[in-house]
Amino acid sequence: MKKKYKLYVKSPVDGKSQMVREGNDEDYDSMCKEWTHLQSQGLTAFIWQI
Repeated sequence: MKKKYKLYVKSPVDGKSQMVREGNDEDYDSMCKEWTHLQSQGLTAFIWQI
């Protein structure tokens, strides 16, 4: 069974989390790259496995 993932970023203004994108195993590597990019900009980002 394929895993599903959701990439979220936390707003620096109000602290609320917003989903950036969702994907599956094939998307995971690009989601990790996007996560790294968001973190490098000083944002809090995280990936949930669902």
